[in-house]
Amino acid sequence: MIGSPLTHVRSPAIINAMLRETGEKVEVVAQEVRTEQLGPFVNASRGAHGITGLIVTTPLKNAICSHLDRRTAIVELIGASNCVRCEGAHWFGANFDGYGFAAAIGMTTLSGRRVLLVGCRGAGSAIAASLAAVTEIELSVFDLDFARTETLASRLRRFAPNARIKAIEEPAGKFEIVVNASTSGMQEDDLSPVPTDIVAGASLIADIIVDRDTRLKQDARRYHKPLIDGEAMVRGQARFLQRFILGKAESEEDAIVD
Repeated sequence: MIGSPLTHVRSPAIINAMLRETGEKVEVVAQEVRTEQLGPFVNASRGAHGITGLIVTTPLKNAICSHLDRRTAIVELIGASNCVRCEGAHWFGANFDGYGFAAAIGMTTLSGRRVLLVGCRGAGSAIAASLAAVTEIELSVFDLDFARTETLASRLRRFAPNARIKAIEEPAGKFEIVVNASTSGMQEDDLSPVPTDIVAGASLIADIIVDRDTRLKQDARRYHKPLIDGEAMVRGQARFLQRFILGKAESEEDAIVD
């Protein structure tokens, strides 16, 4: 697993427990790699004996794409990969952030709902693409960079023509499900990216930040809202990551089928 910082990551322990259960002779190890170190890391690792795959986290999900030989359709769409299968010197990238989120929250919970998604970088764009691809929802996407939001919404509408997707300039109105996929909340003094009136009117809150009691999580508890946190998303995608890296899946959908 590569990225920085890695002090908060849960994926190695979760996936290693699964690997032990299935008797696989591989192990996930965490290695701090900053953006400026990615090129040298790739040069040293490509084709190296013993490297079966990569789990990629912040801030490398976009940068890793320029080092891939193949990409799934979702990676092509959003320009972010969180999972790489290393077939010798040939690297194949996928992204399971969205499918992990969907597994954690449950597709039947999402179907037909009005959803607010805050943040459309690596994890947020993957969540948006996965939801647009596999369920009927009305999806509003907000990011501080509105141009980025508009670009993603336009791409998603081409990717999933039947989906109802719009970019919004500020989070306002009534939503049944609220998802924070931004970095807001990673620092102790971060404010909530979602107004409290939206939280109060929602049926479910999801915040993918791991290992921090964010303001949004606090608001969800204050208004007695069901809460899905970042660890649930990690657990949701752990099996998919394992299947892709150790298997022959040609897409995310191939890896999620039981």
